[in-house]
Amino acid sequence: MIVLFVACSKDEVIPDKNSEEITFRFSAKLPDISQEMKTYAMAEDDENWLEDVDVLVFIADDDDSDNDMFSYRTVGRIISPSINSGIAQIEVDLWKTDLKTRIVVIANTHEQLNTYGIQPGELKRTLQNELVYEYEGEWKANLAGPPYEFDPLPMWGEYTAADGINDDFKSTGFGIVMQRSLARVDLTNTAATFELREVFVFNSKTSGLVIPSSSSFDGVKVTNVSLPTDLQNNDPILEYEVPLSPNSLLRTIYLFEAEAAEDRLTAPLDEEATALVVGGSYNSGPTTYYRIDFRNTSHVDKPPVPLLRNHLYEINISTVTQAGFTTPQQAFQSMPPVLPKHMSFGGKPLIMPNRLTSPSSSSSAMRTITRNDVAQDIGYSITVINENH
Repeated sequence: MIVLFVACSKDEVIPDKNSEEITFRFSAKLPDISQEMKTYAMAEDDENWLEDVDVLVFIADDDDSDNDMFSYRTVGRIISPSINSGIAQIEVDLWKTDLKTRIVVIANTHEQLNTYGIQPGELKRTLQNELVYEYEGEWKANLAGPPYEFDPLPMWGEYTAADGINDDFKSTGFGIVMQRSLARVDLTNTAATFELREVFVFNSKTSGLVIPSSSSFDGVKVTNVSLPTDLQNNDPILEYEVPLSPNSLLRTIYLFEAEAAEDRLTAPLDEEATALVVGGSYNSGPTTYYRIDFRNTSHVDKPPVPLLRNHLYEINISTVTQAGFTTPQQAFQSMPPVLPKHMSFGGKPLIMPNRLTSPSSSSSAMRTITRNDVAQDIGYSITVINENH
């Protein structure tokens, strides 16, 4: 094993030249959802594919994990993949130490780590803020073929060895819960009057941070976005064709994190909003377009929500009662006269009013909104699932 040496704040070297190497086998719990959802063309085992595993060892800071100091990096050996279990077995060689240690595991990011070039003594905060995964265009996730194209999804997880890495630690064993660095969006159409044909993603991002910031992670899931400093949108807009039978698009749209948009009901159009536009036929007519926003429907005001890593956004189109806009751009720039009638967050349904009136221009609490003359009427449900629930 190639080791990078670093002096810690206690004037000790970890590992020193006489340190003993220990071989560990640990379990990596991969993102998972309920069994009834495992019927997609792209199998869950494919979505959890591990192409490479890097293990980064940090000297842990007792007060702030952001101040952990990088010690060395080694490569994990994939002993058994996660076939039908959601758990992979990884073997790794680590050096003995009695100091508190943070073990950071990063999957499917080997090339990015090599390019980044982490330095001995570097703070974990720096790695969190600067290890960026760049990817332009639609994520290659086609295993239905031909052509068969699939790029493994970047993941991250970490574990704290409070009493160091030693024989006791080895005998106890450990497991790491991995978090995908991207969100997934699935769409299904069940509206009898509508045939879903296309999906567009406006203002999707071309990059994301591999590791979330400590302030955005509560130990189980992310609670807010962690974004690169240089954030760019995909150009052209992402575009997907939807099969007619089943009339759904599943395990196909993978997106980097994005901030919540400005609310179109109470603010001028947010040109940078990450949103969907769906195209399809209403009552066998020509293709027209409808906008779908990401909203937190557990709140009475239904505010927009961010796209969070390791979360699944399930969208079901349930009703369409008239033709939409002529072009995707018109739909994106519209203000919705109708909010989703039935939406859910975390699996809890909420009932929405059929129509909302525009805010009054005389209200001091509202800003004036210019509304597109063409109406759209689409009902859909959104369920947001943490994939490590």
